[in-house]
Amino acid sequence: MYIKRGKPTEKQLLAKEERRERQRKLFEVYQEIWWERPHKSEISGDWLGDNIKTYFFHHLLPKNAYPDLEYDKNNIILLTGAEHAKCEFNPDCYPEIVKRREQLLKARELVNKQTINK
Repeated sequence: MYIKRGKPTEKQLLAKEERRERQRKLFEVYQEIWWERPHKSEISGDWLGDNIKTYFFHHLLPKNAYPDLEYDKNNIILLTGAEHAKCEFNPDCYPEIVKRREQLLKARELVNKQTINK
């Protein structure tokens, strides 16, 4: 069965453009990280190769819950594809990730307290 769809609305076009811009900006952050850090998993030390892949980059604190940390390099860790997949199903699967996540949350809490006290 064929469903004929009309032209996208202005709102849909804008949302699509915003998604593209976010993806472009995030990939720029990934590239910066790729050139700043060794091309190894920060969990196992396994070599990731010479070619950048988006699945090597894992957000410690989820982008949807912490949108202000989406582009924060401290919120992104390099993993192998298998490690990343494992983290998607069990966010606490690696003690190093739990530790770094807790550090980020503590730092964020300090910043929030300082902002409130001003």
